[in-house]
Amino acid sequence: QQEGRQVRRVLDLFGGTGLTAQAVCMLGDPSRVVVLEKDARTFQLMRDHIHDSRIFFVHGDAFTYDIAEQFDLAVADPYYEDVADFLRLRLESILQHARILLLVPGNVEDVAWNTDVETTLIDKGLAFKKYEAFGQVMLEVRRSP
Repeated sequence: QQEGRQVRRVLDLFGGTGLTAQAVCMLGDPSRVVVLEKDARTFQLMRDHIHDSRIFFVHGDAFTYDIAEQFDLAVADPYYEDVADFLRLRLESILQHARILLLVPGNVEDVAWNTDVETTLIDKGLAFKKYEAFGQVMLEVRRSP
């Protein structure tokens, strides 16, 4: 939103604690935030503690979830060891359903790993902006114009 882009519909593919969904709701003005979480216990804890009518919880796996709607932003913070498979299996589908993917591939110290992820994106003809915050690398991925 800082660049004048409206972010109304958000998909959080690895919901975890729900922090991303809550931050999106606090910092922006989304109309719908879909949070996907695979772990049943974590999923239930999120549902019990987050009460925002804009947030919709889905108990499911980011590797197999059928994305059936369009989003302005998709956020993916998979486990480090799952990033390569996630990109191989889901990147195309996500970019068909989201204008922007915010991918968190690893810690800032993991320079070689993050470079490999960036190379994968470049090889697929994708543009990205790189950010570093909270000790993490974040890549804002989109199709090249």
